[in-house]
This record gives sequence, structure tokens and C-alpha cells, in this order.
Amino acid sequence: MGILVLGSFFFAGALDLVSPGTFIRALFYSALCFLALGIAVYDIRHKIIPDLLLYIFLFLSFLVPVSTFLSGGLGLPELGLALVTGPLLFMPFFLIWYFSDGRLMGLGDGFLSIGTGWLLGPSLSVSAVIFGIWFGAIWGVTWILLGRVYTFLGLSSFRETLTMKSEVPLAPFLLLGLIFVAVSGVNLFYAPFPNF
Repeated sequence: MGILVLGSFFFAGALDLVSPGTFIRALFYSALCFLALGIAVYDIRHKIIPDLLLYIFLFLSFLVPVSTFLSGGLGLPELGLALVTGPLLFMPFFLIWYFSDGRLMGLGDGFLSIGTGWLLGPSLSVSAVIFGIWFGAIWGVTWILLGRVYTFLGLSSFRETLTMKSEVPLAPFLLLGLIFVAVSGVNLFYAPFPNF
């Protein structure tokens, strides 16, 4: 958490503590990182995202495009596009959850994508979700392969920790994708949409 807070201050440009605005922005980013860490750890441990943490994350995420609009950084059409981005990212997650009766994916992951859309804007948010899914897939495949190697070597207890039928929490990887794209600015798609 200390590294995330330091990164938040660095990202906000508030390490010099000269401007109160950058200091408040750094505290805001720190609060988002605190929530993200809490959500990730809880999801890893219990395979569910607590509603309270999720609602606070969504509320703070919603403040980003609205405050950018109020400060003159966005016009009304861009604000509308930004606010629609989150629910559009939510739809694939909702459809997977709905048609699998919640067996393939929890709905909390979809709500995280709403916050991602509001935090990063239309262009970067899709990249963040894709990176998050890739990070989760790489982690899952790696652990399954390690389990098979350990089974081959006669250390069968390791393989029981993760199999093809195991539940893998997606929230930590979605949040990792969010942080990765927010910090690096890597965009998988060219799109002339505003980013925050």
C-alpha cells in the first residue's frame, strides 16, 4: 500500500507538495488504490467483491469525468461519452454472468469495468480490461502448468491448488490492468476519444 500511495503522489505530480490541487488529486488516487487493494485481496481470499467497497469505488470513479467536465476539461458530448463507457464495458460481463447463471463469472467484475470506464475514458478503458483478462489468463495457465509439473515430479499437493475447474478471482487482474494502463498509457486501439 505504501508503494501505491507513493506512486499515486508521483502520478499526480504532488511529490513537491506545492499545489493543494495536486495534493488533493494524489489523496484521491491513493483512496482509489486503497480500495483497489482491498477489493483485490478480498476477492483473492473469498472469491467475491464486498458491495460496500465496490460502491465506493464506483462513486469515486464517477467523480473523475464529472469533475473533469466541471473544471472545463470536457465538453458535454465528451462527458456523455465518458459516462456511457462504463455501462458499455459492463455489458459483456453481464451477458456472461446472465447466460451462465453466475457460474462462469461474478457480477462484481462487471461493476469494476464500469469504474474502469469512468476512470480512464473510452479509449484506454477497453485496453485496461483486455490487459486485465490477459494478466489473469497468463497467471492461470502458468499455475496450471506448474501444477502439472509438480504432479509429474510426485508433488501432487501443489496441483490441487488450481485446476481447469478452479475459481480464479478476476478482480485483481482487472485492477492490475487498470493500474498498468493508467500509469503506462498503453492503448491497444487508436481512438480519438478523450482519456482522463
